[in-house]
Amino acid sequence: MASSLNLGGFLSSELQTLSTEARRKFPDIKEAAERVIVILRGIKSTSTTVSTAAELRQHPEVVRPFILACRHSSASGSSSSSTRMTTTALQSLQQLVSARAVCDRSIGEVLRELRQMAGLGADVQVKVLQMVLPLVTLYADCVVGEELVEALHVCLALQQSRDAIVANTAAAILRQAVEQVFARVAQDDLLDAAEPDAANMDAEPHVKRVAELHASDALFILQDLCLLAADHEPVFLQAAGGADKRLVLELLESVLANHAAAVARHPAMALVLRERLAPFIVGFFADRAPFTLAVRSIRIVWLFVCHLHGAMAAECEVFLGILARLLAAESPLPPFYRVLALETVRKAAEDHALLRALFAQYDGNAQADDCHVIRDLVAAAARVVADGIPPEPAAAAGDALPVSAACGVRTQMHKLLDKAEPPAVPAAYLFAQALASIAALADALAEATGGQALALATQAWPALLPAIAAALGVRLDDEMFARALGSAQTLVCVWGAVGLREPRDQMLRLLCQLARPAAAAAPGGVPSPERRVLCLRAVLECACRLAAELQDAWAPVLGALLDTEDAAAAVAASEPVRQAAARMLAAARNAGPPAYLCVLRALVRLGSDAAGVPVSEAVAAALPPLSPLAAAADAPAQADRPVPAIERLRAFVVASDAVLMDSAAWDIVTQHLLAAALCGDAAAHVRAQASGALADIVLAAMDLAGATKGSSAADTGSRASPEAAQLRILTPLAQLMGAHVAGFAAGHRFAGTAEVRRVALDTLHRLLQASGHAVVRAWDVVFDIVQAVFAQPGALVASVFPCVQLVCSDYLADLPPRCLRRCIAVLAQFGRQRDDLNVALAAVGQAWALCDFLQSESMRTAAGARAGDAAEPPELTSRRLAGAPDQDAALEAIVQAWWAEDLPSGGGGSMRTRQVLWVLLLQALAALGRDARHEVRLGAIQTLFRTLDAHAACLDAWLWDATVWAVVLPLAQYAVAERARVFGLVRSGNIDELLGEASAGSLRVAERSGVCLEDPRRLLRKQWDETAATAMMGAARTWADHAAVWAVGGAEHAWRHLWALVGLFLVGASGSSDGGSAAVADWAALRSRDSVSAAVDCASVLAGCAYAGAVVDRVRTPWDAWLRMTRRLTDVPVDAGADINCALDSGGSVVVSQETLCALLRLCPALLAPLREAGALQLADCHALLALLRRLLFFPDAPLLSPPSDAAGMTRLQALALDTVALVQRSQPALALAELAMLAVAPYAIHARRAQAAPGGRGRRASASGCEGDSGDAPGVSADLLEHAVVGRAAAAFAGALARSEHLLALRIEGQRKPSGAVPAPTLVALGVAALDRLGDALRTGDGAELLLLLPQLLLDGSWLDAITAMGLHLVHPLHRAAPSDPAGQPKPATKASASITASAFTSSATATDWFVQDMPPAMLLLRAAQRDEPSKESAQKMRRGLSQAWAATGTVLALTLGMPLGDASLASDTPPVALQAQILMLDAVVNAGLRYVADDLPGTPAPVEVALYWDLLVRVLEWGAQMASEPAVLSCADTSDADCRQQGLTVACFRWLFRMSVDQQQPTMPLWVATAAAPTLVNQCRAVFQRFVADRLVLGKSSPMPVSHVELLCLVLNDLALLDCYPAALAWAKQDCGCENSSSVVTAFVGQATAGKSAHIFALYDDLLDLIPLVGGSPALIVPVQKCLRRMSPKTFG
Repeated sequence: MASSLNLGGFLSSELQTLSTEARRKFPDIKEAAERVIVILRGIKSTSTTVSTAAELRQHPEVVRPFILACRHSSASGSSSSSTRMTTTALQSLQQLVSARAVCDRSIGEVLRELRQMAGLGADVQVKVLQMVLPLVTLYADCVVGEELVEALHVCLALQQSRDAIVANTAAAILRQAVEQVFARVAQDDLLDAAEPDAANMDAEPHVKRVAELHASDALFILQDLCLLAADHEPVFLQAAGGADKRLVLELLESVLANHAAAVARHPAMALVLRERLAPFIVGFFADRAPFTLAVRSIRIVWLFVCHLHGAMAAECEVFLGILARLLAAESPLPPFYRVLALETVRKAAEDHALLRALFAQYDGNAQADDCHVIRDLVAAAARVVADGIPPEPAAAAGDALPVSAACGVRTQMHKLLDKAEPPAVPAAYLFAQALASIAALADALAEATGGQALALATQAWPALLPAIAAALGVRLDDEMFARALGSAQTLVCVWGAVGLREPRDQMLRLLCQLARPAAAAAPGGVPSPERRVLCLRAVLECACRLAAELQDAWAPVLGALLDTEDAAAAVAASEPVRQAAARMLAAARNAGPPAYLCVLRALVRLGSDAAGVPVSEAVAAALPPLSPLAAAADAPAQADRPVPAIERLRAFVVASDAVLMDSAAWDIVTQHLLAAALCGDAAAHVRAQASGALADIVLAAMDLAGATKGSSAADTGSRASPEAAQLRILTPLAQLMGAHVAGFAAGHRFAGTAEVRRVALDTLHRLLQASGHAVVRAWDVVFDIVQAVFAQPGALVASVFPCVQLVCSDYLADLPPRCLRRCIAVLAQFGRQRDDLNVALAAVGQAWALCDFLQSESMRTAAGARAGDAAEPPELTSRRLAGAPDQDAALEAIVQAWWAEDLPSGGGGSMRTRQVLWVLLLQALAALGRDARHEVRLGAIQTLFRTLDAHAACLDAWLWDATVWAVVLPLAQYAVAERARVFGLVRSGNIDELLGEASAGSLRVAERSGVCLEDPRRLLRKQWDETAATAMMGAARTWADHAAVWAVGGAEHAWRHLWALVGLFLVGASGSSDGGSAAVADWAALRSRDSVSAAVDCASVLAGCAYAGAVVDRVRTPWDAWLRMTRRLTDVPVDAGADINCALDSGGSVVVSQETLCALLRLCPALLAPLREAGALQLADCHALLALLRRLLFFPDAPLLSPPSDAAGMTRLQALALDTVALVQRSQPALALAELAMLAVAPYAIHARRAQAAPGGRGRRASASGCEGDSGDAPGVSADLLEHAVVGRAAAAFAGALARSEHLLALRIEGQRKPSGAVPAPTLVALGVAALDRLGDALRTGDGAELLLLLPQLLLDGSWLDAITAMGLHLVHPLHRAAPSDPAGQPKPATKASASITASAFTSSATATDWFVQDMPPAMLLLRAAQRDEPSKESAQKMRRGLSQAWAATGTVLALTLGMPLGDASLASDTPPVALQAQILMLDAVVNAGLRYVADDLPGTPAPVEVALYWDLLVRVLEWGAQMASEPAVLSCADTSDADCRQQGLTVACFRWLFRMSVDQQQPTMPLWVATAAAPTLVNQCRAVFQRFVADRLVLGKSSPMPVSHVELLCLVLNDLALLDCYPAALAWAKQDCGCENSSSVVTAFVGQATAGKSAHIFALYDDLLDLIPLVGGSPALIVPVQKCLRRMSPKTFG
C-alpha cells in the first residue's frame, strides 16, 4: 500500500505496470495510463498526499485507465494477465478512493463498475466490498440516490454469497452503510438546529438540498427495510432473490439503536415505523416465530420502549402489554418468549429514569379503571418471583444448587443472535431474571421523589412484598441473597419514608424473623449465621433511617437485635453489626423524646421479660403491649448469659445526654435496673449485669452534671439544681447498698448481695475519679456509703477503700472542715479494721495527703489570721494535764473533746479549725501506732514522725504543745512499756495472748497458710523492738530537729521524761543490780541487741540537740542519764550466768556488743561539750567517766569481734576510750595523764604471769599514794619500784572484769563448750602502746609554758612517777617477753598475734626511749626549778619526795635497761631489753640529766637528798657495766660474737662516763661528791681490766694472740688514764675504796702527793702497770700509753 507521502509515486508505478500489461492487447488502457502519468508528472514531487489527492480530484480521467482495466478483465476471463490487471486496478482505485482523489463525476461510474465486478472471485469481491464503505462515508454528498442504491445493491448481492467471509463482510458493510445514511440525517438535523453561520450563508441552499437528499435516502431505506421484514417487495432496494429477514431486522435494530431520535424527528420516518414496523412486530408476537426472528423482534421492542415511548406512546403501551402477557405462566408461546420478555423487563427496570418516565406517562395520571401498564408489568414480574422455582425432576432435593444470578447461562438470550435454536434454559433462570427486575425496581423506587414516589410505592407494594418474601425464602447464592435483601431494605426505607406503615412493618417483621437464630425453615432452608447477620444489618439500617417514624415497630427491631446477641456472641461481636446498631440507637437518640422513649419502653419490656424481674407499677402503666414478633426475645435469660436488653439499655442511656437529663426516662431506667439488681428471684449474673449497667448510667449522669455545673452556676436561681441532680444521681447507689426499692407491688422480694454492693462501691470510686469535682453538698452521702461497709465489712473493705484514697488525693480542697474531720475518722476506722492488712497500711499512708493539704490550708489560714485580728488562743494541753491526778484519763477526755468540737460545715474554716484537724490527724496516727498488728503499728508511727518532720513549719505553739504531750510522749511511753510487757510474756512463755492480739497480722497469716518462717517468740520480740525503736527515734528526732519543742509547756519535764524512756529502753528496767544475779537476769531479759542498738541511736540523736539556751538542768539531764544507762548496762555481777548478755531467743547472740559500747562512747563529746560550756563539768563527772571507761574497756560480756585483734591494733572501743580520755584532759589534765599511765601499764596488770615476771615483782608493793617512808629520807632502791601504785591501780581497775572472765572460763570448762558471750578477754596491748604514745605527747617539753604549769601538780599527785614507771616498764620489760609459754617451758610457736605483740613491743620501747632521751631531762630541770621556787614548805617537801622517787625510778629503769640485775638475780634476763645503741643513748641521757640536775650545786655542797639514791644507783650501774670487762676471756682467736660486741660497747660507755665523772673540770660544774663517788670505782675497774689482761695472757701464752676486744679495751683504758686529770682529793676521800694501801713501796713513798694530785689514779695503779710492761712490750699500741702513765709519776709531774 502506498504511504501518505508518495501517493503520486504509487500511482505512477501502478500505471507503468498497467501500461506494460496492456501494451499489446489493450492499447486504450495503455493510452489512458500514459495520460494519467503525464498528469502525475505535472504535480510536484514534494506535494503531500492531501495536496496530491486534491490535484487529482480535478481530473476525471485519473480513474479511466483503472476502470478500463476492470472492464477488460471482466470480459477476457480469468487469464493471468487479466488477473494482474484487475488486482492492480482495484488496488489503485482503493487508494484513490481512500485518499479522496476521485473526481465527484466519476463516483457513479466507479460504483457501477464495482457492481459489475461483484460476480468475480472471492478475492475480487472482498476488494470490491472494501471500497463500498469508503465511498459511502467519504463521498456523502455524491453517493446519494442512484449512487447509494448502487452501493447498497453491491452489499445486498454479495451478502447472498456462498462464501461465508464474503457474506459476513457484505452484511457488516451493509449495516455500516445504512448507519452512515441515518448518521447523515442526524448530522443534518444538528446543523439545521444550529444557528446559520454568516460564512456559510452562500452554501445554505446546497446544504438544504443535500440534507433533503439524505433524508429521502434514509426514508426510502427505512421503508424498504420494513417492507423486506414483512416479506413485501422493496421500492428502493432491489435485492435479487430477496433479502435475509434476520439481516433486515438487524438493520432496523441498528437504525433504532443509534438514530431513533433522528427517525422520530422526521414524521415520514415515524409514520413508516408506526404503520409498517409496529404492526409487524405486534403481529409477530401473535404467532409462533422462529427463535432467531423472535430474538431480533424483542430487541426492536426494547428499542421502541427505550427510545420511542414519547413519540409512539400507543405503540409502546401495546409492546409493554405484550411483555406483561408474555411473562404470564399460562402464555401459549414457547418458553423462550417468556425469557426474552423477562430480560427486556429487567433492562427496563434497571433504567430508573426510563421506568419513572414510563410510569409518569402511563400510570401516573391513570384512573382507577384505566389500564396501569407499569403496575401490571411489575405484578407480572413479581408473580414470576412469587411462583418460585418449579422443581426439576431429574435433581434430588439435596443436590439442587443455589440460585445464582446467571443460573449457568453464560449469555442472555436476547444476545444470542447467532443461535438458530433457543438454548436450554434452567428453570431458575426465569426466577433470577425476575428477582433482578424486582431489585432494579426497588432501586428505582428509592430514587423517586415526591408524589411519584408515593404513587409508585403504593401501586407496587402489594406485588413486591410477597415477591421479596418469596425470594428471601428461596435457596439463593450469596450474591442473589444480598441483592434480594438489599431490595427488601430499600423497600422498607421507601415505604417508611412515604408513610406506608403496613408494608413497612410487614417487611420489617419478615426481616427480623430471618435475622433471629430460631427463624422458621423456609423453602431454602434455615438461614446461615452469615445471612442472619446480613438480615440483622438490614433491619438495623432500616431502623436507623426510620428512627423517628418506627414508634411501636421498635419492639421487633430491638427484639431481633437482642435475640441475635443472646444466641450468638460471635455474630453480636461482628464489627459491622455493632456499627449498624450504634448508628441505629444514635439515630433514635437524636430523633427526640418520642423516639427514645419508645426505645426505652421496648428495652425495658424486653429486659424485664428476659431477666424474669418485675416491673414497677408506674413503669408498667407506661409500657406498650409487646408485639407477637418481639415475644421471641422474652424468653428468660440462659444460665450465666448476660441479658442483651439490659446491656443495650445501658449503652443507650449512657450515650444519651437527653435521657440522662430527662427525669421520666431516668425513673424508668433506674427503677428497672434496681429491680433487676435487687430482685431475689433473678439469677446472680443478671443481678450483676443490672448493677453494672446502673453503675455506668450513674457515672455518665454525674459526668454530665459536672459538665453542666459551670453553666448552671452562672444562673443564681438554679444553684440548687446541681445539688438536686447529685442527690438524684447518688440515690440509686444508696438503694443498692441498702437493698431498698420503692414503687413495686407487694410480694416481690428484694435483697442485696455482696457483689451488688461491691459494684455500688466501685461505682462510687469511678464516680469520684471521673466527676468528683461535681460533688458539692453530697460529701456526707459519700461518707455514709463508705461507712456503711463496716456493718458487714468482709471483702468489701478493699472495694470501698479506693474511694477514700481518691478523696484524700484529689478532693480534700472540696471537703468542708466537718467532712475533713470525718475523713480522718474514716481513715482511722480503715486502719483499725482486721479484714485486710493492705488496706489498713494504705489507710495509714493516706495521712500524707491530709498532711499536705492541712499544711497548705494552715499556711493560708495563718496568713489570714495575721492579717486580721487573732482569736484568743486556746488553753495549752500541758496546762490541762499538769494538775490532773490521772494523766491517761485526762488525756482521753481532751482527745474526745477535740473530736466533738463544733466545726463549720462549709468554707475553709479558721485557724482553730486547722489546729483541731491537725491534732486529730496526729492523734489518729498515734492511736494506730498502738495496733496489735506490727505492720500497721510500725507504718502509723513512721508516718506520724515523717509528718512532723515534713510539716513542722505549719505547727504553731499550741499544736506543738498538743503534739508533744498528747501524741509523741504518750506514744513513746506506750511503745516502751508495751515492749517490756511483751518481752515479759515471751520470757514466761505466755504468747497465746499476744498471738490472739495479732491474729490479723503476719503471725496468724503464717499459721493459716501452714507456713511459719520464724519462731513466734523471736518474731514478737523483733517486732516490738522495731516498734519501740521507731517510736523512740521519732521522738528523739522531734527534739533534735525542731527547736520549737523547747517552747512547749513543761519542756524540761518532757526532756527528762524522754531521757528516762531512752534509759528504760536501753537498760530494760529502771532499777539497779543490787538484787544480785537474779535481779540482773530479770531486767537483762528485757533487752535485745536491736533494742540496745536502737536506744543508743536515740541517745545519740538526743545528745546532738541544739539546746535553747545553756541551761544547767537541760545539759545535765543527758549526762546523768548517760551515766546511769552505761552503769546499768555494764553492771553485771561476777557470778552472773553466761547468757546474761545474750538474747533468750536468738541462739546466743550477744546483746551488748563492741559496737554498742562504741556508740555509747561516741556520745561523750556531744554530752561533755554543753557541760563544759555551761561550766557544769565537775571533777566527780570526770572520775565517773573514767571509771566507766575502765568498765567498758574490759567488759567480758561484750567480747572483741576477732580476739585477740587488739594486739595488732586498737579496737574501735579502745580508740574511742583514748579519745574520751583526751576530752577529760581538756578539763582535768592531771587526772587524764594518770589514766593514760594506768592504761599504758594495763597489759601488764591484767596478766598475772607478766606482772610476776617483771623485775622486783616479788618485793614489797608501794603504797597507794606512791610515796614510802614518813620523812624526807629517800627509801631504799630496789626493783619494787617497778610495781608502783599505777600498776596496782590498773590491776584493781580490771579486777572485777578479770574475775568475770575467770568465771566465764570456768563455766566453759565445766560445760566443755563455749558458752554464749564467753570468749578470751582482750590483751590491751595496742591500747597500752597507744596510751603510752599519748602519755609521751602530753609530757613532751615542746609546750614548755603549759607543761611548766602542769608538772608540779603531776609531781604532787604521783602522776609524774606513774608516767616514768609506765615508760620504764615498756622499756625494760617489752610486751613480747610477756608472751606465755607452753607447760614444758618452751616458747609457743610464732603466730600472727605474737607477731603483732612483738611489733607493739618495739613501738612502745622506741616511744619510751625517745621520751627518756628527749623529754625527761628537760622536765626534771623544770621540776627542780618549780621545787626550789615553791613558797610552801610542805609543798616543797612533797615535791622533794616526789623528785626522789622519780630519780630513783629513773635510775632503776636505766639499770634494768642496761641489763643490770636488781634484787633477785635469777629474774634477770640473759638478753638486754633494748639494743646497744638504745642502751648507750639511754645511759647518756640519764647520766646527762643527772649531771645537769646537779650542775648548779657548789663544789663543796653535799649531794641533794632527792638525787642521793639516784647517784648511788648510777655509780653502781657504771661499776656493773665496767665490771663486765673482768669476766673470763674466751680462749679463742675467733671473731667475737654479737653479745661480746654489745658487752664491750657497754663497757666502753661505762668507762667513759667514769672517766668523765672523775676528771678535774676547769669550771666548777660538777660537785666533789660526784667525783668522790666515781673515782674509786674507776680505779677498781681499771685494775680489773689490767688483771684480766695479765690473766688471759698467762693462759694463752706469748705465742697466742689476744682477743681483739681485750686489746682494744686495754688500749682505751691506758690512753684515757694517761690523759686523765683526776679531781683533786677525790681519791683521798675514798682511798680505802681504791686500794692505795696495798700499793708498792714506791707508791707509798708518794702517797701523800698521790691522793691529793691530779695523777693519783696512776699511783693507785702503779703495780698493775708494772705487771703489764713485760706482756705488752711487743705491742707499740699498748707500751706507749703505759709509758705515758709512768712518766706522770715523775716529781715534775707531782709538782
